Amino acid sequence: MQDSFIVKAEPTFIKWCPSNDPAKKIVTAIIGGKQIIHVDTPTQKSVIVSFAAAYGRVINYDWFGEDHLIVGFEKGIIAFISVHPDSMGQEKFTVNVGPSGPIDCFVLCIEHQKLAVAQAGVVKFYSTSDWTE
Repeated sequence: MQDSFIVKAEPTFIKWCPSNDPAKKIVTAIIGGKQIIHVDTPTQKSVIVSFAAAYGRVINYDWFGEDHLIVGFEKGIIAFISVHPDSMGQEKFTVNVGPSGPIDCFVLCIEHQKLAVAQAGVVKFYSTSDWTE
């Protein structure tokens, strides 16, 4: 059984890392709409990943493999973030899906290498190999 941990703001969208390694027990969550916490549950070591204020609040995120997160923001930005220990929190790519307002939702399909993003009544599809629409 894992110990609990306390965060300084409301946690939402708690997700486990999709690892095939049974020893890798990582959990993440949006904290207060502004940061993502990354917790190694066996050791209780945590890292808070913060983002540029210009992106606005974090709307949602999803794991992309074991070492990256795709994060959607209210200002229409999708960011590809490393959570690998050697590059924790580094922004690898960003996509501006448009100034039409916040991202409503997105879904990632590893099998098809596609990201579908809904914003202001439009769904756009992006390739996860080169991040083009």
